Amino acid sequence: MDRNQLTDNTQVITDVVTYPGLNSDERYIHCSIGGIRQPAKKLSDEDNERLSAVVNRVRETKDWSESRSFRLSLAEKYYKTEIISAAQGQELARGFKR
Repeated sequence: MDRNQLTDNTQVITDVVTYPGLNSDERYIHCSIGGIRQPAKKLSDEDNERLSAVVNRVRETKDWSESRSFRLSLAEKYYKTEIISAAQGQELARGFKR
């Protein structure tokens, strides 16, 4: 599945949340996919640094759409398998007729 197909399926992602771990150097992400809350996943050091940069920039610019789109891109990255499964489940459900 290429990047464009994955982006088309992100309507199944809701409630993307990032939060710090017990160790101040750690951050976690979780979201709901297809209405099902997913378990939290630890961000990589690189993504943690990128998130910090975006948060600082958004604090200055108040561009909340940048924050939402960045968190959505993180969810796409960390929950790719779950998104694909949910999208395939929706396709199967659409094909089902009573």
